[in-house]
Amino acid sequence: MQQYAQDLLSKNRRLEAAELYRKANRNTEAAKLLSQIANDLIDRESKPIYIKKLYVMAALEVDLYKKRLIDASMTGQGGNTTKTLDSLITSDINTSSDKILNNPWRGAEAWHFFILCQKQLYAGQFRAALKTALRLTEYELEIEAKKIYSLVALAAYYNKSYKECSRAFVKLEGMGNPDDRERFQ
Repeated sequence: MQQYAQDLLSKNRRLEAAELYRKANRNTEAAKLLSQIANDLIDRESKPIYIKKLYVMAALEVDLYKKRLIDASMTGQGGNTTKTLDSLITSDINTSSDKILNNPWRGAEAWHFFILCQKQLYAGQFRAALKTALRLTEYELEIEAKKIYSLVALAAYYNKSYKECSRAFVKLEGMGNPDDRERFQ
C-alpha cells in the first residue's frame, strides 16, 4: 500500500512538473513527461482511459509547440526566414528520438481504438468490434501485441469469423512463452 502511495505521489509530482513546463512554454518537455507517465501507467496496467487522456495531453503540447513556432515564423521579416524556420522545425521534430514528437496523436489513436473495441464487444456489436480490433493491429508499437490479438480473437469468435479467430490465435501462440502457447492451443 505504501508503494502505491509513493507511486501516486510521484505521478502527481510529474504532472505538476508537466504543468510547469507548459506554463514556461517548454511544450516538448511537457509532452515527453506526459508520455512517460502514460508509459508508466501502461506498465502498471492502469485504466485505458487515463492512458488515452495523457497521450491526448502530450499531443496537444506538441501541437502547441508547432503552432507557437509557426506563429513566430510569421512575424519574421521576409519569406526566406519562414522557409528556413519551417525546415528547422521539421528537422528538429523528425530527428528527435522521442516517438511522441514524431507522431504525437498515434498513442491516443491506439488507446481510443482499444477502448472502442471493448465497448463494442460489451454492447454486442461484434462485427464492428472485429473491424476495430483489426484496425488496432496497426498499433502494435503502442499497445502490447498480446492485448491486441486477444481482442481480435475474442471479437472474431463472437462474430463467427473463425478464420480470423484462428489467425489471431496463431499470432498469440507465436509470441508467448511455453505455458501461454499451451493455453492458446
